[in-house]
Amino acid sequence: MSDSVKSVAITDEQLMLKSQDGDKKAFYTLVGRWNKQIINFFYKNIGNQEIAEDLAQEVFISVWKTKNYHPKAPFYSWLYKIAKNKLIDYQRKKKPELVSIENNPEVMDLSSQNHKNMDDLLIEADEEKMIKNAMNQLTEEQRMILIMSKFQKLDYEDIGILMNCTSGNVKVKVFRAVKNFVKKFRELYGND
Repeated sequence: MSDSVKSVAITDEQLMLKSQDGDKKAFYTLVGRWNKQIINFFYKNIGNQEIAEDLAQEVFISVWKTKNYHPKAPFYSWLYKIAKNKLIDYQRKKKPELVSIENNPEVMDLSSQNHKNMDDLLIEADEEKMIKNAMNQLTEEQRMILIMSKFQKLDYEDIGILMNCTSGNVKVKVFRAVKNFVKKFRELYGND
């Protein structure tokens, strides 16, 4: 047998169980794995980088303080449920301000755009703005479900857990949200 140490990937659920027992290294590993996704979740809903970072920090403070975690579902479902509740609490307290995504490139992965010319970048920025404007015309629930399904790539079952409904109901809600998004986009930009 080789003397080399085999690296075994530890799951998020295992890390969380260690974290709730006070293991700071396990907690920091979880934060490292999920911080960007949680910040993006808030940013896509609120449009403000600083507030998104603050809310993400609140989520991870809640994770650290949790002493009753039981891995019944994937860790990320549980994590997004906390994030969703923080978002609802924030929106109840303050109406969100809208900020352009293109002014906050640190949230977006722009490394693939290095080879594009300026015209392409301007076209993409304009398209991003148009999409954001149409998204802002949707209801809060429709915006959230599109972000979770299309941008965060969560499956319908996990979204159902977060929204307290069946995966079939999520499928219907996503369909309606997409249909409404297309309608709003056409109303705003006349693309019949």
